[in-house]
Formats: sequence, structure tokens, C-alpha cells
Amino acid sequence: MVNRRCRRPLIASKQQFLMKFMKLEQPIGADALISTGLAELGYIYVNIDDCWSGATRNLKLVLFMQDQLVPDPKTFPSGIKALADYVHSKGLKLGIYSDAGVFTCQVRPGSLFHEKDDAQVFASWVSFSNCVCYVVVNFEFTFSNKTNTSDYVNCRYPPMRDALNETQRPIFYSLCEWGVDDPALWAGEVGNSWRTTDDINDSWASMTTIADLNDKWAAYAGPGGWNDPDMLEVGNGGMTYHEYRAHFSIWALMKAPLLIGCDIRNMTAETMEILSNKEVIAVNQDSLGVQGRKVHATGENGCQQVWAGPISGNRLVVALWNRCSNASTITAGWNVLGLQSSISVSIRDLWQNFGIVQSGLSQFSFGLRSGCLRLTEGLFKIGQVQVLTVRISAQYNTNIVYHLDMTQHMEVAKDAVASFRVQVDAHDCTMYIFTPQTAAHYVM
Repeated sequence: MVNRRCRRPLIASKQQFLMKFMKLEQPIGADALISTGLAELGYIYVNIDDCWSGATRNLKLVLFMQDQLVPDPKTFPSGIKALADYVHSKGLKLGIYSDAGVFTCQVRPGSLFHEKDDAQVFASWVSFSNCVCYVVVNFEFTFSNKTNTSDYVNCRYPPMRDALNETQRPIFYSLCEWGVDDPALWAGEVGNSWRTTDDINDSWASMTTIADLNDKWAAYAGPGGWNDPDMLEVGNGGMTYHEYRAHFSIWALMKAPLLIGCDIRNMTAETMEILSNKEVIAVNQDSLGVQGRKVHATGENGCQQVWAGPISGNRLVVALWNRCSNASTITAGWNVLGLQSSISVSIRDLWQNFGIVQSGLSQFSFGLRSGCLRLTEGLFKIGQVQVLTVRISAQYNTNIVYHLDMTQHMEVAKDAVASFRVQVDAHDCTMYIFTPQTAAHYVM
């Protein structure tokens, strides 16, 4: 784009409460991000969706300002500026919604032909005092109009881009036309992120379909411009724990903006566990900024999948995603990961929080099912390190001996075996960091 701001994907809480049922002026989203500890993990944006504005623009001339967007007086009687100041005082940033048409999706005033006026209003909510210590005070805009796609590229989105840049404020510009006109092909010159799909809903079918659609455009994403497959449904109740864990893992691997879509004031422990996984978040925020993608699929309808992508430090992130209806075994061969067969790697499990050290393997294989590790007796010491022996029954009756360093991670000492298997449930996804022990060149 134009400014190449946001060198890492946005991570945020997206507040989609119905305005007519509650007053969003109370900064519940900001307070909850702080109290839950999510802000410390990087969730620093509070994004307000449609319906924040009044039903009409301000038609009165006040201080040379006329025909401007104004907040809904019922839900924001003190105005958005007061809310923005509060959010900023917490070290957070505010996101706001508008539309590239005459009306928003909920028939509030859109920004078409008002781009300069609206950009100035949005920028006015950020005082210079807020920008001294924090270089970026961002706003997110999701512009939508399904009635006409022919003029998106030249007429609808660039005017707001130009208007935002003219404010000389650090503003993140997010586009949405539901992927209708293949925005990955052109939006990199216009915005900082772009929706690649229709709206997600809280179901396994929707989530998997959208993951596949977004995967198509992996090559077009990178620092400053991101593919956006829509928000996270984690915690909304329509999927299982394992399905939500897969959802979060794949969105992180795809470098998608991580927009929390559930009510963060009332999260379950399982939801918090998923959303707060520091190592998975780190994959999403990795400085290399390369979107991971599906690299291999086997089984019925390709339900046994390997997703992978390079990250900084000459490493790979690898996700083994079981989309089958039954427990399955998934093999990630070095060939599909672009690794030479002679390369040795260390492997860290990002969900079980243990590290695996492997020597001279040509493939890495897991049978996906939860709760299958059976620990044998035998706590002993090697030197000054306390070690726990773990044995896992592998296919062909092969035993693999793991050594758990009780002071650090789990490490594996393993003979040169082509593969090993550990079982996890259907619809689950395991996620790993592969670190080659020698220099590796990926062919992905």
C-alpha cells in the first residue's frame, strides 16, 4: 500500500454487540482485555463494528463542520472521542467501522463521497498527546457494498486510502468486499488487509471452507498487507474444543488477523487456554511475515492435511490437521516440507509445550488422538538433570523412548526410525516448530 503499516497481522477483540440492547459507551472490551491478561499477549485493539453511528449525518453547521458522521446518542452519549481517550489511556488502540457505499450493512450512513470528511473525523479522535509515547494509534475500517463490484479497485477504496494518508496519522486500513473481486490481486496497493471470503459462522463447515478459500491467496500476503479470512469464532459455542484449537492454529499459521469474536468477559477456561497460547500467537506475529499454506493432503477427500510455512530463524511451522471424522495418522514427510532427507531437526509441540529432538529422520508421523501418551515409571537423573522416561507404543510395535527434562522442555532421544505415531481425536490439529540442526533451504 501506500504506508505498509502493521508489519505483523492485527490481533484484537471485535465487539459485535447489538447496540440497541446495551450501551457500548462503557469500555467493557478495553477493561476485559486488561483484566484477562489478553492485552499483555498483544491483543491491543478494540474494534467496534457496525451501528456505532447515528441514523443520519450531522446536518447542522457547527464550527465549519457539517454533514459529518456522529455517534448514536443512545449508545454513545459522550461520543467516540471520550471512548477513544479511555482506550488509549489503557495502552490500547481503537478500531472503527465504516462503509464504501451510501449506507452500511445495517443502514447507517456510509462514507461514499464523504471520504475526506470521515477520515478527518476518525483522525480527530487521536490527540497528539496519545501519539507521543505510542507511535501507532490505529483505526480499522471494514468497507462493504455487495451491490456493485466493478468500481472497487478504482473508485471505492482508493479515495479513503488517500484521505487517511492525508491526515498524516498512523491508521490501519482494512478492506472488505468478501473476496468477490479477488482483492488479494489488487488490495496490496490500497489497504493493510483485505477480506478474502464471505462472513464466517460458528461451525466446522464454515471454518474449514474459509480456511481453504484463504489458502488460495497465500502468495499475496506479507508484511504490511494481509489476507483476512474473517474473525475467530473461538469461544462462541458452535464447535468443539479440538475444532476451536484447529481454528486458532490455522488462522495463526496463515498470518490472519486474530480478531476475537466472543464475549471476552465470559470466557471459559478452555477458550482462554486457546486464545492465550503465547507460542501460537508468536507464529502469527513472526517477523518474517510469510503466510503458511496447505502443502500435503491424503485420505478420503484429502482430510489428512499438512500445513506449513517458514518463520524467522531458519525454522518451519508445521500443523498436522485431521479433518477426517475418525482418528487418523498424518505423516509430514521431509519432501513435502521442502527439507532434504538427510536434514536433522528439533521439533517443539506448541500445544503440549514440549520439545522433541530427532536425529536423521526422513519423515515425521503422528496418529491424531488425544490422551494417548502413557508414561512408564522411572524418574531418574542424567548428571544434574532430572529425567522422566516415557514410552509410546508406535506402529509395528516399535517403542520410542522420550526423555523429559523436568527443568525445561520435553526432549526426545530416538533411534533412526522413519516415522512415529501418537494419536489425537478427529477434527484436531497439532502444531510444531521445526528447527533444522544444519542449514536448510526450503522448497515451498
